[in-house]
Amino acid sequence: MARKLTIKQRKFLKLYMENGNATESALSVYNCKNRKSAQALGTETLSKLNLPFQQIMEARGLTDNNLVGHVVEGLTKPVKVTADGIETADYSVRHKYLETSLRLKGHGKQTGQVNVQLNQIINEKRKSYDI
Repeated sequence: MARKLTIKQRKFLKLYMENGNATESALSVYNCKNRKSAQALGTETLSKLNLPFQQIMEARGLTDNNLVGHVVEGLTKPVKVTADGIETADYSVRHKYLETSLRLKGHGKQTGQVNVQLNQIINEKRKSYDI
């Protein structure tokens, strides 16, 4: 069962949903002496509000299943059109989706390995298309 939020936590969360900036939200809601204090307080507040924030995301349609669908689409669909009108995979966009997916799964420190593997895949695809 989710705990009740304080008035300040509700205000902070509302502002954070609007501006996406924890520091600015903390400056507006809490009596912070400076930006560094606001940054620390914003980070701390977000970590405390983890469960309610997840519930808000789900209420807005950002369920885990929905997010996975977007990631899969981002890993497979982005294309770019070359100067001669040929559609090719946009690997730079796909790579960003891959990095984000790996970070979400807790594999953020392995990007060097991922880059090598991605480059191998790209080179294999180029060979198969004679690019």
